[in-house]
Amino acid sequence: MLYTAILTVLALQGNPAEATQSPEQSVAPLERVVTKVGTIEITLGDVRAEVNRLVPMTFFHSNLPEEEKLSTYKTALGNLVDKSLIHQDAITRGLNPTEEQIRAEFQATLVKAGPEYASLPEEKFNELLNVYRPKVVRRWMLDQNEARFMASVPAIKEEALQQRYDMIRTELVSPEEARFQHILCKVPPAASKQEGAAVRKEIESLRERLIAGEDFGGVAKEYSDDIFASVGGDMGFVQKGAFTIRELDSAAFELADGDVSEVLTSLYGFHILLRLETRAPRQLSFEEVTADLRTGLEMEIEAVAREAWMAEMRKAIGVEELIKLEDDSLPPTD
Repeated sequence: MLYTAILTVLALQGNPAEATQSPEQSVAPLERVVTKVGTIEITLGDVRAEVNRLVPMTFFHSNLPEEEKLSTYKTALGNLVDKSLIHQDAITRGLNPTEEQIRAEFQATLVKAGPEYASLPEEKFNELLNVYRPKVVRRWMLDQNEARFMASVPAIKEEALQQRYDMIRTELVSPEEARFQHILCKVPPAASKQEGAAVRKEIESLRERLIAGEDFGGVAKEYSDDIFASVGGDMGFVQKGAFTIRELDSAAFELADGDVSEVLTSLYGFHILLRLETRAPRQLSFEEVTADLRTGLEMEIEAVAREAWMAEMRKAIGVEELIKLEDDSLPPTD
């Protein structure tokens, strides 16, 4: 259990290793080398281990659609290639940890693995560190090189934010918003058709009372199973497209202010909405969108810088594709 937890935190189950086997040797399917990154060989087993990190094992081996399998393997292989490049680049740059840094890195790994591992006896700590030292060192070098790269990405200047705002200002408009009251009469998943029909009959009678002029808030407080029942079903303002229940979103914004909806059906049961008031779309100010603009620009600049960094490392270190990943080259799903 401890070993699994440590490996999960280190995220290096598919840790590519230095080349040790000649191409002439017969190898098991999972030991076939897919790609070489400099002197690092990435096997099909490494790729599958990375897939299992990206997609939890219990999900991947039972539910991952066959049509998604190839793209998931290619994503995993790309991750391993990038990590191998960053690792070898760190070696070239002389980013080597001290013993103190190695121990601190491993201690942080143990803390993340679970509170029961955070205070191991010194003897056990040293024993485990000896087992995982290469992985811990590699993890530290990857992190340090990533941090060095991120520090090299140019900072966003205020003028650039203003320029971006001016460029896309016409697109920066708040969506339509409306305030609603809501009644939900739940139907349990295991309910019979007769039980569901009884709940529908009940909510239809509630709708008739609302149409006749009874206070929506009072009815909601007494009969609704919704989390907003205590405040008379008042959901506050909701943006168009923001309802978590799709059936409500499509009907809600077809209502006029003051309208009561028909009885709506979802997986949860039956619903009634009252549209109270509307806020029309409006132009968002620079101050309102500054944070989003900054995040977007930072992501764009980082992506361009990272692409250049990866291209530079590929050229210097070399990436050789030995097996092209295709559906018929992937291992069978366990």
